[in-house]
Amino acid sequence: MEREAREFDLILWGATGYTGALVAEHLAARCDAEDPPVAWALGGRDEAKLRALRDRLGVPNVDIVLGDALDPGGMAALAQRTRVVCSTVGPYARYGDALVAACAQAGTDYCDLSGEIPWVRRMIREHEAEAVASGARIVPSCGRKGLRLCVDTSALGERPGELRQAVAAAVRDSAVRRTVLDPHALTPSTPDRAPAARDGLAPHFSRAFGAWTAPFVGATIDTRVVRRSQALLADRYGPVRYREVQLSGRGLAGAVRAFGRSLALLGGVAALAIGPVRRLVGARLPAPGEGPDAETRRRGSWELRFAAEPPAGVTAAPVMFVVRGENDPGYGSTARMLGEAALCLARDDIDVPGRFHTPASALGEALLARLEAHAGVTFAAA
Repeated sequence: MEREAREFDLILWGATGYTGALVAEHLAARCDAEDPPVAWALGGRDEAKLRALRDRLGVPNVDIVLGDALDPGGMAALAQRTRVVCSTVGPYARYGDALVAACAQAGTDYCDLSGEIPWVRRMIREHEAEAVASGARIVPSCGRKGLRLCVDTSALGERPGELRQAVAAAVRDSAVRRTVLDPHALTPSTPDRAPAARDGLAPHFSRAFGAWTAPFVGATIDTRVVRRSQALLADRYGPVRYREVQLSGRGLAGAVRAFGRSLALLGGVAALAIGPVRRLVGARLPAPGEGPDAETRRRGSWELRFAAEPPAGVTAAPVMFVVRGENDPGYGSTARMLGEAALCLARDDIDVPGRFHTPASALGEALLARLEAHAGVTFAAA
């Protein structure tokens, strides 16, 4: 079916999960505000839960779409009904294959909030040609890497379940370990791709920030997305080396904090590689479908600082930027970002071809404008 003739502009898949319900709340407030209103639907496998969510949101005219993420035929039928699918059903390596395959074949745009780099890499390998042929813009990792400033910015922080799953998968599978450790895991193989900066696994004093830094838990995800963005946008930015760390403060106190954080992170990852420890930690982490309450999300906030430094041999001061956001970074902001990415695909004039994109390469300035206007995100020179 031609995209213009499809029943829906957007289907939110996995709407009754914890994050899915937060995205649904955002879309319930935003879809009618679009001009004209966005025709959207709540999707999932449990009709009773979907109806209860619809009632709670107060959107009686929003349709319900049922399906099973593990049923390729059902996912193909779903993809044919809409112009865009927004998915919150994870872990994506377990539940995401059939839907991505269906969207790539049907020419249906797709976005999600995956931080599962080995899965994204496999989807690119298996379905990139189909997406190019059908015109589908497949945009993983929108919820946490939907920001771009000059090049592309970082994710907002690792959710504990994703970290646990990533470590467990790496322990079981040597190919997954190689992918996780590959700084160019998502970068197209081009002769001119920029050398990768190190992931920053040791304490380091940053001259640009005048402070000590420690490893950032999400860097092995974020930097891979940024490097793919740089490769896909090479004609605009040229070679860029990107590194992501956590600021730890100045002076002796900052150094001690940086070394402590580095040891804690490396020790924690090593401990999670031990089965009994991983199970013990896992039992204490939020289960799927759980997360902070509304008041905790409302009180949260986050800030990212960026230093764009000139190449070696060029005398110039770093250009400093700051990005700030309202709400809890792992859930509150994530839901708004993913919702705006989906609306961007559904409504904005996004003149990019079908393929696997990053938020920066597919949505760019249109998404930035939406995040500032509707997601509580601000971008400014520091």
